[in-house]
Amino acid sequence: MDAVIIGPLALPAGTFVVLTGFFAASLTSLWWQRRGQRIEATLWLIAITAVLGARLAFVWRYQNQYDSWLAMLDIRDGGWWWPGALVALAV
Repeated sequence: MDAVIIGPLALPAGTFVVLTGFFAASLTSLWWQRRGQRIEATLWLIAITAVLGARLAFVWRYQNQYDSWLAMLDIRDGGWWWPGALVALAV
């Protein structure tokens, strides 16, 4: 089963992970704001790094399927591979 069921609510596992991460980032941001530090720029950097890493990992994994560089940039193919998002851990 690829869903997380919370009472009457059923969420796909990937969506649940993204929502949990967003909720944790929001709480972390609020906690740091109360201490007088702003971390929005860092959170954006982490998010962008994760998205780019996931896309680059997918393109690398299926590089023989792409005819040109323009085809690699087309995100409509749904190409995101989660191990690439682990690059954001370094950030």
